[in-house]
Amino acid sequence: MNYKYLIAAIAIAAFGIAGTLVWFAYQYREDTVVDHPYQEALQYDQTQRKRAQLGWQVLSPESLKQGEQLFVQVVDKNGAPVDHATVELAANRIDKTDTKKYSAKPADHGRYGALVEFDSRGTWQIKVKVTRGTDSLSFDNRIYIEK
Repeated sequence: MNYKYLIAAIAIAAFGIAGTLVWFAYQYREDTVVDHPYQEALQYDQTQRKRAQLGWQVLSPESLKQGEQLFVQVVDKNGAPVDHATVELAANRIDKTDTKKYSAKPADHGRYGALVEFDSRGTWQIKVKVTRGTDSLSFDNRIYIEK
């Protein structure tokens, strides 16, 4: 039997399989999630240490009706209110990219409120940035908006 044709067929099949794998890898590749993953990881570690040190928490309602004012409460690790802070809110639907930013006004006992424009019902992501003095932390909360 002539093995030249068998070797040629195996080589062609191997190149065909390799080409197919390269094509699939290119078609179904994952896009970059984070531009600078190492720096993001270092920043995340630093934030976690700061969060553990300060012990701040941001409490927000699970749901809210459209047109109602959004209040968040900032407390420390002992549950005491964090007063005299600057609170900034950024709201966006979890299925959309446009973000609306608001400055929350102090109410009482660590509560801060803003009239956030929730233009549709559904789940919204609320990013809350709390700054007091030189300390600053950001929190991600979710809230369901009803009609």
